[in-house]
Amino acid sequence: MTTTTIDCDTCPVRGRHCGDCFVPVLARLWLEDPAPREQGRGAAAPDQDGPFPGLPLDSDELAAVSAFVRAGLVSPEEADLARAETATSHRVATG
Repeated sequence: MTTTTIDCDTCPVRGRHCGDCFVPVLARLWLEDPAPREQGRGAAAPDQDGPFPGLPLDSDELAAVSAFVRAGLVSPEEADLARAETATSHRVATG
């Protein structure tokens, strides 16, 4: 198995493309304790009771999770637990 280390000190586009970087997002997911969820937000739909609340991933989400598995960022077991959540806000992301 090959291990890749990603850090800001060796990044070839450091200071130019930091705003588009995914590393801080992934690090936040790994390093921070999960925040408690607000009641009702991200909850399972009434017809989706069970151990894995949420919605099934769409094809784009499945492709992204599969890429994370291939890169060794998540295990296949963790990927099997991935579920989508609906958002009630209408936030827009721009890049």
